[in-house]
Amino acid sequence: IYIYIYIILACNCNSGGSINNNCNLKTGQCICSEKIEGKQCDRCLDNFWRFPYCEPCNCNGYADSCNQTTGVCINCREFTTCLLYTSD
Repeated sequence: IYIYIYIILACNCNSGGSINNNCNLKTGQCICSEKIEGKQCDRCLDNFWRFPYCEPCNCNGYADSCNQTTGVCINCREFTTCLLYTSD
């Protein structure tokens, strides 16, 4: 006689960042939308900001990344402040 034990894993996928609430049963990794990462799909990929819309950082080539919440460029090069320019 075989006894199967099923463990229900609470995925806790972020509804704004995941395709659905399903996840890998072994790792708990949710299925993320484009430009989104994290086990629960709760943050933008590097070089993107404004979760869950995940817009590209706009640092005009003077920085490689930006703050994921504010979009302010990080570690600007060539003695610049690499101000953030938005289309808003």
